[in-house]
Amino acid sequence: MVIGDLTIHDYCQKLKSIADLLANLDSPVTDQALVIHLLNGLSDKFDDIINVIKHKSPFPGFLEARSMLTMEEKRLSKQTSSLPLSTASAPALLYTASDQSRSSNNNNGNTTSGFNNNHQWLQQPQPRRLQQ
Repeated sequence: MVIGDLTIHDYCQKLKSIADLLANLDSPVTDQALVIHLLNGLSDKFDDIINVIKHKSPFPGFLEARSMLTMEEKRLSKQTSSLPLSTASAPALLYTASDQSRSSNNNNGNTTSGFNNNHQWLQQPQPRRLQQ
C-alpha cells in the first residue's frame, strides 16, 4: 500500500484497518512490521523524516511514527504555502553596462565617476575650489 494523494492521517488509518483485519483472521502484524510498511509506502517528500524514524532508538511504535509523520506533513505544507508562486522558480536577471556605454569625459583630470539612472557609467566634473 502506498500513500498516493492521501494525507498521513488517512493513509495511517487505512493501514491500521488492514492490520486490524489481519489480526481478526489470526494473522497479527507486529507494531514494528506495521511501522516498516508505513514507511515503505511513503512518497519521496518524506525521505528526511523516514531516515529519522528508521534510526530512532528504540524503534518507534506505530502511534509515535504516525505523530512524527503528521508533524512533518504540516511542516512541509507550511513550507510550500509560504513560497510566493510568482517567484518560486523565476530566474534572476542581472543587468550591467557594457564598456561601450562608458563616457570618456576628461576635464583636466577633475572628474568623479558614477552610474546614471540607466545604469550607465558616467564621468562628472568635480566642483572647482574657490581661491582665497
